[in-house]
Amino acid sequence: MAYTIAANAVLGAGKTGLTIGYRLVDVDGVEVLAFTITNVTETSIAGTYTVTGGVSVPDGFVGRIIWGESGTDYAEATIQDADHILKRGMAHVEDDADNDSLTELVLAALNAAISGATLTVKKTDGSTFNTHTVTLDSEAVPIVGVD
Repeated sequence: MAYTIAANAVLGAGKTGLTIGYRLVDVDGVEVLAFTITNVTETSIAGTYTVTGGVSVPDGFVGRIIWGESGTDYAEATIQDADHILKRGMAHVEDDADNDSLTELVLAALNAAISGATLTVKKTDGSTFNTHTVTLDSEAVPIVGVD
């Protein structure tokens, strides 16, 4: 199977009017799609190119799309399929993630505790990632944690 990704390259006004194409290279440097100019057009912004209809990449593909003219590379971008990203555990990112990030939302869904008026979001090792003040209502049913 394969999936289609949007592909654009901003090469700058100095690279306008060229015959630009792209190729795909995996993480080991193996070319998995040879240089092609098929469906590559320059947009209304000088030096910006797009692939009409997107680029088809193999399932599980992790690598780079390299833009340029035949034999000359100008720019590249990383391609990483969502499955590769989503299967990673939170322990890979929790020490580098910002408060109020998607990481915190996932951690809060997995392990959080409320004590008094404080919600404590925990890391996968049980230490504190972040805390939030919660609003209490004596008539509401209390939530005391998320495990």
